Amino acid sequence: MILFAVVIPLRGFMTRPKANPCMPTASESTENNTSESQESYLTAIDWSTNPFNRVATADEYVLTNAESVSDITTQIQNNNGPVLLHSPTAGVGKTTLLEILLESLSDEFTPLKINDQGTTVHGLVATLADKLDVEVDKNTQQTNQNLHDELENRDTPVLLGVHDLNLATEETLYAVHDLTDLPNIRIILTATVSSWETIGQVGSVGQTVQRDVSCQLRLDPLSRDEGYELYQRRVASATDYEHDDYQEVPFDPITETALDEVYDRSEGVPALMISAFDELIDRAADRYHRANTTLIATGDAKKIDYSKSSD
Repeated sequence: MILFAVVIPLRGFMTRPKANPCMPTASESTENNTSESQESYLTAIDWSTNPFNRVATADEYVLTNAESVSDITTQIQNNNGPVLLHSPTAGVGKTTLLEILLESLSDEFTPLKINDQGTTVHGLVATLADKLDVEVDKNTQQTNQNLHDELENRDTPVLLGVHDLNLATEETLYAVHDLTDLPNIRIILTATVSSWETIGQVGSVGQTVQRDVSCQLRLDPLSRDEGYELYQRRVASATDYEHDDYQEVPFDPITETALDEVYDRSEGVPALMISAFDELIDRAADRYHRANTTLIATGDAKKIDYSKSSD
């Protein structure tokens, strides 16, 4: 008698094909395709990179109510009083400008940045002391004296950026005033205060801080021409144009009416405009991959979500 054996593979012991480590996963493949399609698109429009997917450089930053970033750096170099950057509107570039100033003056100063721990005198002084490896005492006056001694003996002055303060309270204003009495330090403040006049209405300390400030700059949404400048300065970074010659940079591949749509829908807020341009490049790259067209038209600009931004 001949017996036939039937082998039934058990579920737990079934052999699965091994993944090839050289093959990309589905998510990696999608990322690679996205990257490759954008690179192909950028090559087609003769851009070396997408200039809208990163923070602005000093050459790209469009400053309202002042001639250039260098005007503010001169104020910092020549005056001991704080520089105040303020705006009633989010997304106009206070954070970006603060970073640019800290970077551009890093050869002359030791740049430091602290966020809003500064609602109290002790909070600001203790945070600064900690960043400079100065002993923090429970007694604020002693910590202040320790800071004073450290700063006075430093070879390189400190450039301190204090980000996103609420200057509408007496406690915060006292904290700022306390810092201005320290030696060998320059201070840049970015504030959520809606106007310069608001500070002066916060008791006598508000008027004192106004006297302390060497330069105050209110950042507003861009005008239409400044919106064009923002676009052209960014594109100059991705092409062979000099930033000083930004007016010669063509709008291509975006049409002027599409630029106007972006400006109008973003209400001139730089962060919203930059986010929109970045998304338009992504969408155009995907379409170029499918349809071999580079144009970005008004209809494309109408489809963008203008609620996404960061300052």
